[in-house]
Amino acid sequence: MLAKFNNYTEYFSHFQRNNGEIGVSFQVPIFVPGVRSATAQGEADLSRLKIELANARNRIVSELADSLRAARRAQTAADVARLDLEVTREQLSVDLAQFQEGRQTMRQVDEARLAENDRWIAFYDAQYALEKAAGTCSAWTAACSIRQPSCRSAGGLCRRCPLDKRRARQRASCAR
Repeated sequence: MLAKFNNYTEYFSHFQRNNGEIGVSFQVPIFVPGVRSATAQGEADLSRLKIELANARNRIVSELADSLRAARRAQTAADVARLDLEVTREQLSVDLAQFQEGRQTMRQVDEARLAENDRWIAFYDAQYALEKAAGTCSAWTAACSIRQPSCRSAGGLCRRCPLDKRRARQRASCAR
């Protein structure tokens, strides 16, 4: 019965070997489940990543500011140590002159030399701290100088970058 209805008997009796078929198949999705949930999940991930990026930028800016403050403190400490060393050296030269005149004892001169040695050690420690802080700052600024292409094309300063905003404020305060 099926052979008569579908013309199977006629097909098999007239079959030729090199027959071909041409056709087109296409699908139109009317309802695709999960598209809205995937879109909502993607938007949530995007907003979460934007927040993480902002937090990372803020952390970098605050750590850079901390390292700059530490460098300024180290510079001030180095200046104080240098000035203290100069005062101590002057005091030693005065003590040596007074010793040659007979107004100072050898013990007082030796104490002045020990004080000078202590000031030299403090001076070298302050110089080391300054170089260490400067190295930290230069590492941060080198890491922060890698920017987006849009920042580079803006001529060096970008309104969107928090580091450039801070630099612009510092330049404005130095210009006053």
